[in-house]
Amino acid sequence: MTSHDAPSKPPRDEAVLEVVFLHELRAAGATAKDHVCLRVRGPGGATFDPSRALIAAIQKTYPSAIAASECSGGGPRPVQTKAGAAALICDIGPVIWDGAEVARVEGGGASRGGAMEIREVEYRVEGQGGAFRVTADRVLRQN
Repeated sequence: MTSHDAPSKPPRDEAVLEVVFLHELRAAGATAKDHVCLRVRGPGGATFDPSRALIAAIQKTYPSAIAASECSGGGPRPVQTKAGAAALICDIGPVIWDGAEVARVEGGGASRGGAMEIREVEYRVEGQGGAFRVTADRVLRQN
């Protein structure tokens, strides 16, 4: 996997990314015992490791969450940490703002690898009462 340090993101973007990561991991049935590899997509298709703050936020629910650069596999190969533990990978982004409190984020779902399945989903995220939540999703591409 090719990942590098992400450019700094505004706090609102980080909050939206956190909500979508957690949403995708819950949808995949991930548990607190799972190793989770996180990657952020930037504009133009570049991928990055999430910020340390974002990883720490995800670790509150998934203590073994790490940056995707600390993992290997995906697609036809099983995902695992560099230490050899089986893992899920989750890559999302970029955050596209449609209004002051409304954003869209694409995600490929959390995957353990070992298959060439594609399912890209666009999430609608809205700010409500100072917190963001996923309010809708739609499948963009699927095989």
